[in-house]
Amino acid sequence: MPDAPTPRRVLGPCLVTMAGNCEDAIVAWDVEGNCSLWNGAAERLFGVSAVRAVGRAMRDVVPVGD
Repeated sequence: MPDAPTPRRVLGPCLVTMAGNCEDAIVAWDVEGNCSLWNGAAERLFGVSAVRAVGRAMRDVVPVGD
């Protein structure tokens, strides 16, 4: 079985670096709905660290509005 995709393998090193340096929140989700990329701006916007967000289901990371 192949290794699970990572942001670096899926997006490439250039895009991962760009997301890390961007002032806008950038998040990526895999086809199973799990977070695969969460940059520093997303940490500030949502108040959730990348360590806590990456690998978790979208419903467990992003607050749902009413």
